[in-house]
Amino acid sequence: MLDGILSVLKDQITDKIDDFGISKDQAGQAVDIAQESVLSSVMSAASGGGIGGLLNMFNGKESVGSNSMIGGIVSNYTSDLIEKVGISSDKADMIAKFAVPFIMSKINDNTPDDGVDEGGFMDIIKQSAAKEVKKSLFGGLANLFK
Repeated sequence: MLDGILSVLKDQITDKIDDFGISKDQAGQAVDIAQESVLSSVMSAASGGGIGGLLNMFNGKESVGSNSMIGGIVSNYTSDLIEKVGISSDKADMIAKFAVPFIMSKINDNTPDDGVDEGGFMDIIKQSAAKEVKKSLFGGLANLFK
């Protein structure tokens, strides 16, 4: 699910390059680390007992904009953009405040009408995390043979 959302996000960020003041290469990097950053934040929240806040959002009890966990995810992604892409803090903050609510809203839009329970939500996260680990592992192995 996240792969499709990130593809749309890449188009959105690329369309807003002038607004964000970044290059196409930086836009691509920003989207590439979005999945890793968001997944890491969500898994950290879930393992720390904070999954209830996310479930409230995905079950329609709380909006993306009012969810307290979103601020932490935005902060983590902003830091990743600064450290890994070399984007200034102002630009990173602007991108993160656009991208994280976008991703979470799209996940929310794809949540079944009857909601999602903790097990179902963790399945979505685990599937996305497994894809990310495979991509990193195979990418690293491929680099060994260059």
